[in-house]
Amino acid sequence: MLMVHPDVMNFYVFGKLDPSTNQLLAPALDIVNQSGQAVDGLQRLTSLQYWDVFGFKIAKVGYQGTVLPILAAAWLLATIEKFLRRVTPSWLDNLTTPLVSLFVTGFVTFAWMGPVLREAGTLLGEGLQWLYMQGGFVGAGIFGLFYAPIVITGLHQSFSAIETQLLAATGLTFIFPIASMSNVAQGAAVLAVLVFSKNTKMKSISSASGISALLGITEPAMFGVNLRLRYPFYGAIAGSAVGSAWIGLNKSICISIRSSWSSRILINSC
Repeated sequence: MLMVHPDVMNFYVFGKLDPSTNQLLAPALDIVNQSGQAVDGLQRLTSLQYWDVFGFKIAKVGYQGTVLPILAAAWLLATIEKFLRRVTPSWLDNLTTPLVSLFVTGFVTFAWMGPVLREAGTLLGEGLQWLYMQGGFVGAGIFGLFYAPIVITGLHQSFSAIETQLLAATGLTFIFPIASMSNVAQGAAVLAVLVFSKNTKMKSISSASGISALLGITEPAMFGVNLRLRYPFYGAIAGSAVGSAWIGLNKSICISIRSSWSSRILINSC
């Protein structure tokens, strides 16, 4: 919660909505207008607020939904804490080390590291979009090749925002079909391990994680089986690249966001 400010949270753009044109916001405003405290909170949301820390203007921006700033902040916090544990006397350690570690990490994250890495994540998403749009089936294949490694880092969580923007602007999204290729490839690799492995415990893990991967949840398959055995993971990302290149060649796209490829069986949206 260090990087999620309570005044901003997920709603720091909420106040930008126009009640006269938004049917959902107008009733909400009628409700909150009954409370002075709620009105004050809503007014704070109408414009981005800033902290004034030693003369520095630091934006009160939430980083929920981002990955790179969180990873960097965790690394910085751990590094500072380890250093302070070594140099701080034991009688003062429990009092000052957590306080100083959190204070320094919070300041550096909000002032510099958070904004820079959040922009880096945005540029990554825009780069992948450019790769698909300009690279044709080759770009789609490259995207498919790297989709699983992106999932390992957690950066794929930012794709939901990109897909939403694509759907709003064009009514189409290319990310979901490529994600489906990666999911199916990881699941197929795990099921291959299930068939050929002679390790009873590995077969047990493969059966459950393989099915979940085919349904859209690939982390158990990747971390529990494919990455441990390495070669199934290499085969999966290669298969994902080939499948993604094929759908790129055929211009396969979706008109809505689904949780997994299996939902297409029930609702034909691709």
